[in-house]
Amino acid sequence: MTSPTHVASLRGVTVRFNGAGAARPTTILRDFSLDVAPGEFLVIVGRSGCGKTTVLNLLAGLLDASAGEVRVMDKPPRQARHHLGYMFARDALVPSRTAQENVEIGLEVRGVGRQQRRARSQELMNSLGLAGAESRYPWQLSQGMRQRVALARTWALEPDLILMDEPFAALDAQTRESARAQFLQLWERQRSSVVFVTHDLTEALLLGDRLMIMAPGGRIIEDMRLPFPHPRDPAELPFTDEFRALERKLKGWLSD
Repeated sequence: MTSPTHVASLRGVTVRFNGAGAARPTTILRDFSLDVAPGEFLVIVGRSGCGKTTVLNLLAGLLDASAGEVRVMDKPPRQARHHLGYMFARDALVPSRTAQENVEIGLEVRGVGRQQRRARSQELMNSLGLAGAESRYPWQLSQGMRQRVALARTWALEPDLILMDEPFAALDAQTRESARAQFLQLWERQRSSVVFVTHDLTEALLLGDRLMIMAPGGRIIEDMRLPFPHPRDPAELPFTDEFRALERKLKGWLSD
């Protein structure tokens, strides 16, 4: 079977919502197109309300387009959900399950045997600095640890496409830096395709190999390859002249 040229694509997509009491529908995206290549790390940046999360929800099959076509692995999104992982800003852990049991939820649903899913969950928890926390319940974990459990749960299924909606936004600065670095190491090993939404331009430049800047109405005002090769050191990269120059340039575009 031939692998798809694009892991995900949107073709001429328009999304309209009928707000309560509104005289006419609100258009979130208009004639919007996007392709995501295998192994690509795409970061979408833009102000609130420009349609970033709408793009994720279309790809996840949680939202239908008013017009246009959405495909994931050459299928309608709802038929491709076993290829997807979706990580939200909040961890959404199951309170009655331990950290390790939360990581294993998707594997369990798919019928993966206990021994195999335990080995996979342990590997990921070790990689994310969660060794020793396997038997703790969500209420016994810090917010940073909870978010890393959610990250491990997302990666456990080895999805072809990972959708991420500001997954580190709720963390304090130090924890956020650590979580981003651990996530980047995971991605550089596995290279799933990622569509990552953030309002943080520095985060976008640290993580992505492609950057898309959106404006209200779902307009794309920039779509560029980033010049920073992988593997990266997220502790050092922001202090390079090339990073700083590009960050200044793009901040000017975002402020217009």
